[in-house]
Amino acid sequence: MLELRTTFAPLCLLAVLSIAPPATGQDAQAAAEKPAADQPAAAKDQARLAALIKQLGAEDFTTRETAQAELAHLGLEAFDALHAAQNDNDPEISLRARYLVRSMSVRWFHESDSPEVVKILRGYGDLSDGERRNRMEQLAKVAERQGIGPLCRLARFETIDALSKYAALKVMEQPEIADAALRQEIAKSIGAIVGNSKRPSADWLRVYAQTLIDPAASLPQWDALTRAEQETMNKHPEKTTPDIVRDLYRWQVELLKRQGKEQEVVEVIRRTFTLLNGTPEQVKELVQWLIHAEKYDVVLEVAQKFDTVFAQSPELLYRLAETQLKLGNTDEGQATAERALNLNPENLEEHRLVGVKLQDVGLHEWAEREFRQIMKAAPAGSVLDFGARFLLSELLHDQLKEQEAADTLKAVCDLMDKDGSAKDTCMRAQRDPEGVYSRMNYFYACALTEQQKFDEVEARLNQAIAKDPTDADALIALYRLPNQSDERKAKTKALIDSTTTMFRQMLNKNKADAEQAPTGELQNHYNSRVALMCNQIAWLMGNTYGDFDEAIRLSQRSLELRPDYPGYLDTLGRCYFAAGDLENAVKYQSQAVKLDPNSGQMRRQLALFKKELAAKGGDKPK
Repeated sequence: MLELRTTFAPLCLLAVLSIAPPATGQDAQAAAEKPAADQPAAAKDQARLAALIKQLGAEDFTTRETAQAELAHLGLEAFDALHAAQNDNDPEISLRARYLVRSMSVRWFHESDSPEVVKILRGYGDLSDGERRNRMEQLAKVAERQGIGPLCRLARFETIDALSKYAALKVMEQPEIADAALRQEIAKSIGAIVGNSKRPSADWLRVYAQTLIDPAASLPQWDALTRAEQETMNKHPEKTTPDIVRDLYRWQVELLKRQGKEQEVVEVIRRTFTLLNGTPEQVKELVQWLIHAEKYDVVLEVAQKFDTVFAQSPELLYRLAETQLKLGNTDEGQATAERALNLNPENLEEHRLVGVKLQDVGLHEWAEREFRQIMKAAPAGSVLDFGARFLLSELLHDQLKEQEAADTLKAVCDLMDKDGSAKDTCMRAQRDPEGVYSRMNYFYACALTEQQKFDEVEARLNQAIAKDPTDADALIALYRLPNQSDERKAKTKALIDSTTTMFRQMLNKNKADAEQAPTGELQNHYNSRVALMCNQIAWLMGNTYGDFDEAIRLSQRSLELRPDYPGYLDTLGRCYFAAGDLENAVKYQSQAVKLDPNSGQMRRQLALFKKELAAKGGDKPK
């Protein structure tokens, strides 16, 4: 889609743990990597560690210093015991344990890690908490599950408890694995990494490893773990966060759903209510999740519990109206939607944001009403007026209401023709004026195509390209125009080649900027631009002509940088279709529609791919 806006890499034990012990100590890395079953002296070692830690608080100074030196010598072999001792009741033990943990020399990556993993983890120890979470999120997205091992390391050895748990959640939130042998391999590797660690994050990962093998048997353990984490939040809030407790509960909910335990699902969901402090953002997020999970009766419970919050929020009222319609209460649902539309009528910016949210969740009729209400109330030619028209035109276009979409933009173009300052307003509404002219003409061309007035279609498309030569949709429509002369075809190809060259230049520049970015946040920004340019080239090529294998590779790259983004999956489906691989076209287009079931364009493209596959004797791939 044009954007206007596996396998598992085996975790060898050498690569499993890559934390360098202190220069003054022995190599504890090998010991940490060994599974508990391979260490017959484990109990004796634990007793020795416990004795040394107790000596950290001895009355005799020499005893304390000797114990500290020996623990430092042990390095990571003593990490788990020292980490627990940081909260010892004896202040001397606590102080010395914290010093030892913080003084450990840590190298978070290993030579056998992939270059991408090494790049993500380089300098990890010097980063802020927020940037560390960002790196964990990047690891979770590394292809072929190569980030699982590094995330398990972080879960075990990250000194901050909340970050350690966040890393464990990133492992647990990996996509489901269909292959049984692969699940066995991952479970074994996770067990080797976390070893005998008694940290909660290690407990989660051990139970997760068991869940990969026998999910039903792990259900009681998850129930105990989630309850324990909520208790931790109540008694030791510095060791966790409400979001971590919430996400752990949601992991349990998803597991229960897969096991068909619907009654237990509702019970666990209700437990999450205690995590809410009643802010609109929290309630919206919960309601969104509940509707996605199709727990409509629970949404009504939330609406009763937080009735004041709902009464003051158009977005929440619309979600309540949606719920009422899902439950068959049509009149009640429509009345609630009307309340939402009439709430805070003077706050047009709020209604614009609500309209966008409604469009995102497929409530198109109500989104259109919101945009039209803004157009009616806002001064003509204002930023709010223009912004609402831009949003409405794309919504109408997706519903194949091409004439209405074009007419919606015509009012903007007419104002810009009359008053040059309107172009400034257009830019303040975050749209390029020439792009708006182009989009209007493209929509008119689509409307004329339905009437088969191809001469007028060509004229409109020429006007669109004249305003914005990079409008990929207009170029594609021009390329597909029937009964073209050879001269027209050659001219169209030249335009496509020129635009593709420009996209490649932008791609290369953003690649270079991403490689030189000083922070992960900035690197993410440039990588998002790289993904966008890869997608634009692939979309244009996949819908016209060129090297379709290259188009597939570019589209795949965009998804590596932005996994599971429906617009990019839509492009990949189109590229496979262009290459003649109908099974993969249906496969990836189905994924796009699953992630964004409200896109008319995506659904229509999927229907086309299925029809072509069926005509060739194929069937939808499993």
